[in-house]
Amino acid sequence: MRQDGPPGDRGPFSVSRSGDASGNEVRFGSLLKGLEIATNRAESPIRRFVGSNRLNPSPHEGTISVFLLMIVVITGLYITPFFEFRYEASYFSVVGMEGHPIQRVMRSIHRVSSAMLVVTTIVHGWRTFVAKRFTSSRRFRWVTGMPMNWGEVLTESQLDALVDHQEGL
Repeated sequence: MRQDGPPGDRGPFSVSRSGDASGNEVRFGSLLKGLEIATNRAESPIRRFVGSNRLNPSPHEGTISVFLLMIVVITGLYITPFFEFRYEASYFSVVGMEGHPIQRVMRSIHRVSSAMLVVTTIVHGWRTFVAKRFTSSRRFRWVTGMPMNWGEVLTESQLDALVDHQEGL
């Protein structure tokens, strides 16, 4: 019996490629196959619009995410000296940045590229998941990376709720 992990490893992400897999693994594999088909159907309008697989951005979300991360870091380093991190001063820092044309453009690029980074990272993670590229050597990255990503999303939403609550006081 061939497995995608070390011998004897039958973790939650193991998908056997042989005919003697357990029922759960067969169901999980067929579920992933169905999700992959649905994802390819959802991307087909993009492929038709672009007209070429070479120009299709869908397979390149990982590279796009890295590029956007570099833009976020560079613009973040530029706007950080102009931003005060105290609760009361942050609003006035943003107002001050909006009054200066270069700082306004850098802040806008930072904000838009951050949002695009989140979207492309989620799409890249989804495509990697449905293509079953989370086994063997990539398993550690998925087991550690996904909880960190969701932890960051939950922390961000909790901070937003806290700020909204404090503004209401």
